Amino acid sequence: MEIYINLNPTALTIRGLIKIHKTNSPIRPVVNWQNAPAYILEKMLSKKLQAHIPLPYTFNITNSIQLINDLKFLMTKIYVSHHLISQIYTPTSLEMS
Repeated sequence: MEIYINLNPTALTIRGLIKIHKTNSPIRPVVNWQNAPAYILEKMLSKKLQAHIPLPYTFNITNSIQLINDLKFLMTKIYVSHHLISQIYTPTSLEMS
């Protein structure tokens, strides 16, 4: 039997990372949750829910070949939509009179 409660919980620790690439250098808080009382329970529940309710990773790329194929498909869709729209509307000039 696994233990789902942290037997030695401690208070959460928080660190601040300074965003030097932004103006006024804001601070990004980073919280360490691993010693929280319910961390192990949350991990177990997350695994159980993922087993019963699989969520697809639609925005993850496994390798560069998949990225290239996805971009080719996307560019094909953009070209087709542009081609259809250009046939529907008459061309107009952007020059000011």
